[in-house]
Amino acid sequence: MGPHRAGKTSIKKVIFNKMPPQETIFIKPTTGVTTSTISNSAFVNFEVMEFPGALMEDFPDNDNFNTTTLTQMEQFRRCGAIIYVLDSQEATESYVKEIKKICSIARAIEEAGQSHSISFEVFLHKTEATPDEKKTDMQREVNQRISEALDDMGLSSSVQRCQCTSIYDQSVFECFSKVARKLLPEEGILENLLEMFVMTCKLEKAYMFDMMSKMCVASDTKVCLERHNELCSDMIDIVTDFSEIYGSSNRDEHFDSESFSVIKIDVTGSQKRLNTVLLYLRAVAPNIALVSVITQEDYDGKEGLIDYNFTAFRAGVDQLIQAKLESGARAEGN
Repeated sequence: MGPHRAGKTSIKKVIFNKMPPQETIFIKPTTGVTTSTISNSAFVNFEVMEFPGALMEDFPDNDNFNTTTLTQMEQFRRCGAIIYVLDSQEATESYVKEIKKICSIARAIEEAGQSHSISFEVFLHKTEATPDEKKTDMQREVNQRISEALDDMGLSSSVQRCQCTSIYDQSVFECFSKVARKLLPEEGILENLLEMFVMTCKLEKAYMFDMMSKMCVASDTKVCLERHNELCSDMIDIVTDFSEIYGSSNRDEHFDSESFSVIKIDVTGSQKRLNTVLLYLRAVAPNIALVSVITQEDYDGKEGLIDYNFTAFRAGVDQLIQAKLESGARAEGN
């Protein structure tokens, strides 16, 4: 959701349709509510519903948007997360009206007793040209206005702190991934599997990515450099591009269970090489890849140990996927 030209369609196109960011300027305005089914892998399987800005302008005001309005909309009864997109390039005063809408929706959700099941997120979008210091100030102001509006309505803190996003960098992928992971029941199990793999192989960091959307479906809890996520995402682009060029034309998917790649990166600082790290990619399941960061020292001579532990890790993921499929089959049968 969000105002007209806030960037809702662009976010969807860049993440799920691989549209180059520079081409989004040619996208026509969305005129009606649209629903897209995303079924990339076992862990990225949901619907994305987009409300056009024109419809949001006509949304009921703060006094009339009540529980009845909400419960009459089937979309909200099935909703797992609401992402409200604000245009950071608009004047701050324009946020006031939109923040009232955000809080009105949050109030109706709470009155309907659904606040525990819906994650409410705010993206402060189009921040690619905004200095970091100004981003922090803008986030602080929006968060403060949301808190004040919620307090005026007597609501608990049901709206998450806003995040700065842009389609021109990794931020929109990271923020959207965080939202999707909240809806993934298996996130805790995947995190534990990654923790064990990181510990036994002495990795710096490990992620599980959906190869088609580059969404991170899980990661371990180890603190690392902020750029690691971005580097791993870039590696997926490289592997995917090479696979599409040189992979078998007889396959629908150009990478399979044996797909594997290692990229060496020299980390430098103040004209001096600090360390050499490797980006290590292995296919885990259809369209799911493990991408991890490991130092050259911890990798050399330990390839057999890493391969052994990865085999155990992949077996654990396979069991989780099978349990997920069986659970889904039982739910359909009932």
